[in-house]
This record gives sequence, structure tokens and C-alpha cells, in this order.
Amino acid sequence: MKYVRWYDEDPYLSPVMKILEKLPVDIQESVAQDLVQIVMSAHNGQNDTKIEYLNNNLRDSYRRWYDANPNLLSSIEILKTADNKTKKEVCESVLEFLFQILVQEHLIDE
Repeated sequence: MKYVRWYDEDPYLSPVMKILEKLPVDIQESVAQDLVQIVMSAHNGQNDTKIEYLNNNLRDSYRRWYDANPNLLSSIEILKTADNKTKKEVCESVLEFLFQILVQEHLIDE
């Protein structure tokens, strides 16, 4: 039986999550900081309360690969419940940003 994560079936989030998971932790952190801004911009700041709640209630144990990074966790949890239009906009922005980082870090050719 193949394990399926909640985002594996999502046509927008799946490719972004697969790329993020494989990145070195330092690059994940850089992306996570920008991801918070992208998500907040897409929601016009409507998730301030949710991000504050998530940051104040961080887990002591981490089961998922992104749980240890508060910025990544907050952004992904918000995207989990976002509508498809928002997910698509955010994921397109993140993919563009990821491409720039991967080229800058010489992990891919332009």
C-alpha cells in the first residue's frame, strides 16, 4: 500500500511540496520566510491570527518533514485550507521563487 500525504493529490501543492522537501535545510528556511509573505499577501493579511496561533502552539515532536520549521509549518497549514485559486497563485509564485534560488545556488542551470 502506497502512503499518500494530504498534499499528494493536490495539483498545485504537490509539485511545490516535493521540491521543498528535497531542498537543503538552509534553503528551505530561506524559502519558508518568503512563503509566509506570499501566503499573507495572497490572503490580504487575513491569517495573522492563525499564524500567531500556530507559532504559539508549536509541537514538541515533529512527525512531518516541515513541522520543525515554524514559517514553513504556518504557511503550509494555511495553504491546506485555502481555496484552489489562492493555492494556484501562491504555488506559482513559490515555483518562480524556487527557480531563482536553485539557479542562484547553482543547483540547476538556467
